[in-house]
Amino acid sequence: MTVVAAVDGSAGSAVVAREAETFADRMGTDLHLVHVVERAEYQRLVEDAASRHQSIEEAIVDDLAEAAFDSAADGVEGEYATDATLGSDVAEEILETARELGAEYVVVGGRRRSPVGKALVGSVSQSVILDSDRPVVVVMDDPDAD
Repeated sequence: MTVVAAVDGSAGSAVVAREAETFADRMGTDLHLVHVVERAEYQRLVEDAASRHQSIEEAIVDDLAEAAFDSAADGVEGEYATDATLGSDVAEEILETARELGAEYVVVGGRRRSPVGKALVGSVSQSVILDSDRPVVVVMDDPDAD
């Protein structure tokens, strides 16, 4: 079994990865970081690369994922696996990876969005929570980080 943590390259990725690693350690299971490149972002980068006459698909996914995993790695001390995926529905790709890996839990990040501090998760996190067939742990970002 494994714990899957979704990382997006934001500053909060390190927090999500750190909490997921702690959770995986306590469960005595593996940690797997996943990053999904949104198809719209990929298409923009493809068009940019094509205008410079470069080959693209793997390079773009790998470059974007590497940046996401690098930001997450700041929060992880031990070993972990990674998976970079290209997809139109980020939440569904995260959940599909969790199903394929037999994940016991999925860990995602959330954001505090209102000035009065009401915690709301992002649309990807919300979709993961609502559509998951396994427990989801939401790690809220640090309100003092901004």
